Amino acid sequence: MEPTLPPSLESRRDQLFPTLTSAEIARLHRFGTERSLAAGSALVTAGTTTPGLQVMLSGQASVAPRNEAAVMTYGPGRGAQ
Repeated sequence: MEPTLPPSLESRRDQLFPTLTSAEIARLHRFGTERSLAAGSALVTAGTTTPGLQVMLSGQASVAPRNEAAVMTYGPGRGAQ
């Protein structure tokens, strides 16, 4: 599910929501720590400090405002800060 963007940002969708190639993920891998989360676990929570860049290697994660329906779903190769 891709987010709806205003026309002024639509041309920058790939910059705002990048999908990394396998080669890009391999280059980043040495700078991070791989971890697994149980289904339904929070990857990040609004108002808290995050560990920095996070890249989804497998599975999927949904972005949802508290107690509301998902507004975006990330899959493998997607990054979020």
